[in-house]
Amino acid sequence: MASLTVLTWNLQGRPPDQVGLSELVPRLDPDLIFLQEADASALAAEPALVDWMRHSYADPRAGTWPGMAILSRLPLHDASTQEPTSGVWDRPRVLVASVAHSSGELLAVCVHAKAPLPVPFLHATARNRQLAALGKWLAQRTAGGRRIVAAGDFNAVSCRMDGLVDAAAAIQRRRPTWRPFGAPWLPAMLRLDRVFVSPSITPIAVRVACGASWSDHCPVMATFQLDGTEAMDQR
Repeated sequence: MASLTVLTWNLQGRPPDQVGLSELVPRLDPDLIFLQEADASALAAEPALVDWMRHSYADPRAGTWPGMAILSRLPLHDASTQEPTSGVWDRPRVLVASVAHSSGELLAVCVHAKAPLPVPFLHATARNRQLAALGKWLAQRTAGGRRIVAAGDFNAVSCRMDGLVDAAAAIQRRRPTWRPFGAPWLPAMLRLDRVFVSPSITPIAVRVACGASWSDHCPVMATFQLDGTEAMDQR
């Protein structure tokens, strides 16, 4: 049975060698890397990431400065940024790419939802609308037969995507992923970062590695089993 390893991490705009990415990625050897607040030029200049930058897509406009990226050991095609099409989105916040996996095509979706600032319980409306729109978009593709891996910083302590499985919740490995500032010795307080997958993709393990991170977000790593090829449908 085929496997898939995913890493998602909000780098807080820091260079890969300073935040811990350069050391962590070669050690974990993930298939897919979803990055938020990541500088594409700094990623491209990092020798430790060469194997993942061969198949990559980045957009400096997406999410919060300095941008978002998908890096992959597997071939990517049809990579793009989902442009805002309604008043729901304040800027591009979703990257998508088709991934050529040995078990069949996957749709990789990198997410960075709007932060509910300055006061979360008073300023969550825009984020909630974005997550609802994203959930509807993903549900349409899941219903059409797409296998999906959607990961990133959802900026919400409570978050569901209809038709998809929260990997950490599925195997009872919910762990906080965010803290007020980036220091490896500081424990995380809130779970804002997630990996969602189609029901046919089975979560095996999820790990949050706060001790490896100099970002306010901790890297989240998830391993899955994949069985069979699902039908392709429109993006």
